[in-house]
Amino acid sequence: MALCEDGQDIDLLLNVCEMYYEQGLTQQEIANVIGVSRVSVSRLLSTARDKGIVRISIVDPRVGLAELSRRLEALYCLKKAVVVAGSHDDDVVKQRIGRAGARLLESHVKDGDTIGIGRGTTIYQTVNQLPGKVPLPSSYVVPLAGSAGLFDSYFQVNEMARHTAEVFGARCIYLNVPYYVSSTEIKSALLKDTFVAACVKHWDSLGVAVVGIGAIGLSRDPGFSARVKASEAREGRIVAADICGRFIDSKGNTMEGERDLLMAVSLENLRKTKLIIGVAGGKTKPAAILAALKGKHLDMLVTDDMCAEMLCSAD
Repeated sequence: MALCEDGQDIDLLLNVCEMYYEQGLTQQEIANVIGVSRVSVSRLLSTARDKGIVRISIVDPRVGLAELSRRLEALYCLKKAVVVAGSHDDDVVKQRIGRAGARLLESHVKDGDTIGIGRGTTIYQTVNQLPGKVPLPSSYVVPLAGSAGLFDSYFQVNEMARHTAEVFGARCIYLNVPYYVSSTEIKSALLKDTFVAACVKHWDSLGVAVVGIGAIGLSRDPGFSARVKASEAREGRIVAADICGRFIDSKGNTMEGERDLLMAVSLENLRKTKLIIGVAGGKTKPAAILAALKGKHLDMLVTDDMCAEMLCSAD
C-alpha cells in the first residue's frame, strides 16, 4: 500500500477521485462502496486537491470563441465576426445568434440610418432581442422583401420591421406586397404603387441591412422549391444559398435570371449598403454561409462555433 508522508493511503485517494471525477458517482455512492461516511469522502477529496492529486482548472469558452472570430475576420476580410457557443438544438443556436446579432446591430447603427430587415427565423430572433437602448428618431426601418403568404411570423417581414422601428423609436415604412408574383406585369404595376415605391426607394440608400442566409432544401414553400429547380435548370449550376430570396451559387455568384418576379431587394442594391450584417448558424448552414462569404455579400457575420470551425477549415 502506497502512503503519503502523512500516512494517507494514495491508492484510496486515487480510487475515490476516479469514482467522483471520472465515473460521476456522488459522494454518498462512493461512501457506500468503500464503507465510510459521506463526510469522510468529502475529506478525502479535499485532501486529494491539497496534495495536487486533483487539479481543477476553469476554461473560459469565450477565449476560443474570440479566436474563431478573429480567424473568420482575417480569412474573409470581415469588418467584424461574432461567434457564439453552439448547441445540438438549432433553435437554441438561433436564439444565441439572435441575441448577439441584436447587440451588434445596436452598437453600429446611427440615428439617421435607414435599416433594412431581411427574412427568416434568425432575423426573427435578432429583432425580438433588441435591447432598445439606442433611440433612433430620425431613422427609417424598411422590409427587404415582401411577405410569404400564410407562413409563420418569421416570414412576415413587415411585422419584424415594425417591431424594430418600435424598439428604436424609428419610423417603419411597410411593404404590403407578396414575396413573389406571377408575372412581370404584376410586379411592374406594384412597383408603381405610391406606398410600395415609398419603401422600395430606400433600398438604394440603406445604412445597415440585417440579413439571414437561407440553406436550400429547408423551405416548406413549394413555390420556393420550384424557383430553385428552375434557376438550376436555367443557369446549369446548383443553388447554394439565398439572401433575401436571391439565389447564389457555391462561389457566391448570382443566379437570378432576366425575368425577375421577386418583390425583394436585389443583390446589386444590397451591395450599396454601408453595412451588411449576416446572422446565420446551425448544422445545416455552413455551405450557405460559405457561399455568401465567397461572394463578398457580408460585412459582418454572427454565427456559432460549429459553423465557424467549418468555415475556417474550408478550402
